[in-house]
Amino acid sequence: MENSNGVMIVVANHSAARIFSASHNHELKEIETLSCPEARLYARELLSDSPTHIHDSVGAGRHAQEPRTQIKDKIAQQFSDKIADWLEKSRVKQGFSQLVVVAPPDFLGMLRKSLTKPCRQLVVEEVHHNLVKSEMADIIAVLPYSMQTLFNHNRTQA
Repeated sequence: MENSNGVMIVVANHSAARIFSASHNHELKEIETLSCPEARLYARELLSDSPTHIHDSVGAGRHAQEPRTQIKDKIAQQFSDKIADWLEKSRVKQGFSQLVVVAPPDFLGMLRKSLTKPCRQLVVEEVHHNLVKSEMADIIAVLPYSMQTLFNHNRTQA
């Protein structure tokens, strides 16, 4: 899996990540898939206890409060950290020179914060789209024009 001076492309969302590598010959290959099945669960399914009950400050009202965002955000952050860890290990082992990140805006922000400084310095493009389930042609279509040309040229020769 030699990728020295190549491009690494991460296409991710809260529950899945597809990682592509493009070497000096511009061949784009999917080299890794990471998943976070917990991110697909409802928050109530992630909680082992029933939701906390709170009392209204006025009146006799009482209702359940579910920390949905806290749990879902925590899981997304852990998955973001897992992706960043994989990228850092790959950077050290394979030495890629450019990183492109494709993710929905909220997850892109998490991933950006999770990346190590050396990995962040390799980011040449960030694309704000959720394309995890998309075909490779659709992923290539959102890349910078210079990369599209290289990958499309290579695909037409194959």
